[in-house]
Amino acid sequence: MASSLLSSTSPVLPNIAMTLLAIPALVGTFSLLLPRTALAKVFDFPLPAKQTDQAVVVSLTQLFGARDTFMSGAALGAWYTGDRMMLGYLCMLAAGVSVVDGVAQAGVSGPGSEWKHWWLVPVEAGIGAGLMGWFGAVR
Repeated sequence: MASSLLSSTSPVLPNIAMTLLAIPALVGTFSLLLPRTALAKVFDFPLPAKQTDQAVVVSLTQLFGARDTFMSGAALGAWYTGDRMMLGYLCMLAAGVSVVDGVAQAGVSGPGSEWKHWWLVPVEAGIGAGLMGWFGAVR
């Protein structure tokens, strides 16, 4: 079952990929609209005490929200046009983003918090590899 699910010809794999790659759109939209709440509730990041520092952190949160919504939008385009290879590449790139986000999370929130992001890495990479044909086709 697993080999057929991850096959490059699996009919459900693109839908699974799109569902997974929709997560950044949700987090990104939340970060764009409610950056202070996103910092506290999603990322467990403290808000700096100084007003000028708060403005920078809130702006950076919104910038990352824009990044996340762009990532999901690119994936939506690949999914909608049926470009399985591009969707696979985007899944692999999303795995890389998850690695970096986990490192950043651990740098602020401490060891162990990186797993808020790192649990996604093997899932994103596996789906991406399947879409790119690394596991072969079902016979």
